[in-house]
Amino acid sequence: CNQFQRLHLLTAQSFCVSMHESLDNSFIMSSRSPPPIDFQIAEMEGVSSEAVLTVNEVAPFSIVHASQGWLDTFRFSKEEIMGRNLRVINGPSTDMSLLHNIIQATPEEKHKTAAITLYSSSGHGQVMVVKTFKQFGLCTLTMISSDAISSQQVTTHVDKARIVVTSEPYYVQQVSREFSRMFGLSEQEIVGRTIRMLDGPHTDILAFQQLLTKTKTGFAQRGTMVAFTKDCVELVCDVELVPVVGHGGVISHLQIDFTSQGTNVVPNFQPHFEEWQNEEPTSSSHRASAAPQWQPPSQADPSVAFALPP
Repeated sequence: CNQFQRLHLLTAQSFCVSMHESLDNSFIMSSRSPPPIDFQIAEMEGVSSEAVLTVNEVAPFSIVHASQGWLDTFRFSKEEIMGRNLRVINGPSTDMSLLHNIIQATPEEKHKTAAITLYSSSGHGQVMVVKTFKQFGLCTLTMISSDAISSQQVTTHVDKARIVVTSEPYYVQQVSREFSRMFGLSEQEIVGRTIRMLDGPHTDILAFQQLLTKTKTGFAQRGTMVAFTKDCVELVCDVELVPVVGHGGVISHLQIDFTSQGTNVVPNFQPHFEEWQNEEPTSSSHRASAAPQWQPPSQADPSVAFALPP
């Protein structure tokens, strides 16, 4: 967020200074009159280290400017992209309809954000968090590398208490053996249910929901939560959440690791597991089949070949 705020603050300040110094009074009085496109493009040079692409706000979204940071990130020259449209960064896993939609849905002088897989000139795919901003008939797309990992990088064969859940409504799809040991829940008991099974009287549900929501924007999150085991034991856990990109090039799952700081037995507390057993008499296999299924591909997809930054 600080990068986005700094970018738009610098742009706004530059516009104000330049308009007062170089434009005549009649133009200044007409606040609804946009400055020339060349003038707007020149203003962007002051933040060239950011990966910023400027396009026309209407389809086919022709490119009118690219910052040096954007050219370096996507390995294009200005000559290669000027006059072309957003299809220049399109690839097998790019959800172009999502990219077009956030541009079209961005109100004047407002922002929209989405995580999308985009491609460099060499065909290398990477998940980028794209934030749009509209002004004077143009739309700037600020792009920052996401912390997301590809579905091929997800594994529960680790010595960590790890689960993989869908991005909404957080159905559990995979669990590690360490998770089952820590919480006393077998794979059959939890797969197909939501992570609300871990809630208890001291769980800050709102705070954990905020971590989940922020992770879906494309950035890994860390925090602390109070979770509950099947045997009513309260666990204070450090949690680390990482977004996972599926076949559509967008975030489809979240990987969550739990590290216990300590335990405390909570008397007279009935965990969600028991409550939901009474409400859902169906078998665990039926519950799992009813939820969206995790289906990691059998072969690595070279279009999303990148690792989680340290």
